[in-house]
Amino acid sequence: PVVTSLNEVEQGKKFDTVIVNGMPIHNTEEVDLKLEHLVETYLKPGGIMYVFGEGPLINVEHNENGPGEQVFGEILGLLNSVKSLFGVNPEKPPTASFLHRTISRLGLNVVTSTTFPTAYTFDDVTSYLEEAVEWIDEMDTTTQQRVSQEMKRSYYQLCSDLLYRVEDLKEEGYEEVYTGGYEYMIAAQLPNNINDSSEEEHAVLPTVDTPTPYTPKEKYRADRDPNVEQLQFPPLAPGVLETYKWANGDPYDGLSARIGIPPQLKDTIIAYAKGLGIWDIILNTM
Repeated sequence: PVVTSLNEVEQGKKFDTVIVNGMPIHNTEEVDLKLEHLVETYLKPGGIMYVFGEGPLINVEHNENGPGEQVFGEILGLLNSVKSLFGVNPEKPPTASFLHRTISRLGLNVVTSTTFPTAYTFDDVTSYLEEAVEWIDEMDTTTQQRVSQEMKRSYYQLCSDLLYRVEDLKEEGYEEVYTGGYEYMIAAQLPNNINDSSEEEHAVLPTVDTPTPYTPKEKYRADRDPNVEQLQFPPLAPGVLETYKWANGDPYDGLSARIGIPPQLKDTIIAYAKGLGIWDIILNTM
């Protein structure tokens, strides 16, 4: 059965596949407990758990740190500063490396661990600035700390300055920023319970050690008018067998071959091929 919510799960029911979309973003201990609960409660031995999510927006190790990235970092810092006045802690999503290690510690074999780099358009960047403005608008009534009108004006001024910098970058031709952020996909298998003969055994999948960035496959454009290299057709002595080769000497397919025949048999063999109805096919494939 396919169940889309834990509320629908029967007591004691376990599954071959568990999909986790997103993890707690403030507390790493909560991440540990959530994963442990899911594995122990819902995953069958031999089953696979898939964990999807988005890592931190800024990853210092891979931040390109250009002018666009710097502005984005300042916008996120401003947003977190404003939200802290409302008692809202900055979001700190778990990294793919942390989740990989945690899942391994729970006894699962991590069979796939891939990160997908995320670039942000300037519309994405501006959306975080707009969110900061919305929080600033609410400062008078709902903040935990008292905020003066002067502080509120200062926040508005910072937003205005950052917006001008974003617009300047767009005019200079910048299209997106990359701050090292990524999405991730981790798949891990719970080993078979060797002490329980009633469980269906599953093949053990190979384990990977660390998350690796996704590498897009190279795309090829179909050549509708190719310049096909010619095959070699050197004269052959009667009885000599030679595999087909391209003009540069590379083998054609390693299987097809030519054989030399006495000149007096040429007309006889052509007539025989025509009688079989394959002469035109031979000519079209040469």
